[in-house]
Amino acid sequence: MALYRKANGSHLVDPAAYDYLLELTKPGFAWEFARRNHGLQRAALHCRPGRPRTLRIGRKTCLYRLRRRYPAAERFGLHHIPDPHLSASEVTPFWLPRMMTSAIHLRLMQRRLARTRRFDLGRLPGSKHILVPVTGPPEMVLQGDHYAGYFSLDGRWRLLPRRFFMQVGLSAFDEFPAQIDAATRLFDASADQVLSPWRERAYGPKRMRRAVLAYDIRTKYHGSHWDAARVIYGVRRTEEARKRGDDSLRERARRAFRAGHTLIHDGWRRLLH
Repeated sequence: MALYRKANGSHLVDPAAYDYLLELTKPGFAWEFARRNHGLQRAALHCRPGRPRTLRIGRKTCLYRLRRRYPAAERFGLHHIPDPHLSASEVTPFWLPRMMTSAIHLRLMQRRLARTRRFDLGRLPGSKHILVPVTGPPEMVLQGDHYAGYFSLDGRWRLLPRRFFMQVGLSAFDEFPAQIDAATRLFDASADQVLSPWRERAYGPKRMRRAVLAYDIRTKYHGSHWDAARVIYGVRRTEEARKRGDDSLRERARRAFRAGHTLIHDGWRRLLH
């Protein structure tokens, strides 16, 4: 296990503890950055009373019912603010529909449409989390290894524990290709296939992990940019570069910190589009 201890021995940083970030999707990273925002942490205190009621309606399906609206959470684009101490692998944040421009709208029905067949939610791989808000249609988050799908439910959403017919609606003109692809993969997943992971150069998992790690080292552990470079790129490699007078790794750690700082201070909203 790769560990780096600061010179004063007061803190211990385990880079492996951040490896779970490599499995997250963009909405998951949005939560990782948002939960480090001090404003959101303060707003979370107003969401403690009346937490959503949880009901398990299947082996891998949970239903959450909101008792009221949370204006403090809505300012951050959330229905409700989960515990900021919990990572994206430990909690499922529900973003407001206006934040998720690429969300897919599903209309659930009992009657058959032309050339359609019943759909069984239980055949989809991964876990299903369904939120019933005070106003507006319920929302479903489908989570699995390397993927997550966000769906707005309309019609007879109470049919979810049973087999049903559904109609897919697309929105956000610029997102049509991605939505059509996601809808196709949703149906393919019913045949035990999995949704593809997202991969973008600007917001790749490795870059996002470095940004989170560099930010935590600078703010949580009070380390320097050299400390961040040692953790991210390795002690030996960093020290050899430092002896040669090469500070490129420090500059890379500095850029990672700046990226993390920008994403934590409202930049995380871009990850939801």
